[in-house]
Amino acid sequence: MSTKKYITHMMATMAITSVVPGCSVDATEVEDVIAAEQSSPVVGTIELETRVGEGWHMTTEATLRSDGSLTGLTELRNSRSVWGFTGGLIVVLVDDQKQPLAHVRIDRWGLDACGIRCPRKRYVTWTASVPADEWARIGSSVRGIALLQFHDPTFRVLERIFTGLRDHLPEVLSMVAAAAKFF
Repeated sequence: MSTKKYITHMMATMAITSVVPGCSVDATEVEDVIAAEQSSPVVGTIELETRVGEGWHMTTEATLRSDGSLTGLTELRNSRSVWGFTGGLIVVLVDDQKQPLAHVRIDRWGLDACGIRCPRKRYVTWTASVPADEWARIGSSVRGIALLQFHDPTFRVLERIFTGLRDHLPEVLSMVAAAAKFF
């Protein structure tokens, strides 16, 4: 992806952030991406779209630079009105025989159900690096990039409920106690 296209994507992401709750872009991430593009030549770029579940899709564009840094943009899409999902991403660096040399777990991101406004989308920019000692050992052998995008289940709804219960335990216990029946 060209610098202009990437920055345009970033601007679109920032515009979406102001409209879609739960999306976020940190201005320092934008500065880091621009600085990386100016300081370290691109080794390779990959784009991959994956169906990670029924109605759940991820599209990632990742760039590897000569210093072992990785930058990318991942789009999550959900066309299921009842269920959300959590998507995970791992970048694998390979040699000329497509043998894995290193992998970097990027992160995982959640996307809620879309309700009546389908599909729901979320854009995430990310940066990562191969550890310097590992990059010094393998950097000259890296010939390709592979992406592993997958459904990485979590129990976000239950976590929210239990957090709410914990934060308001006295009130919750009072409500439960009020419904008690005597023997």
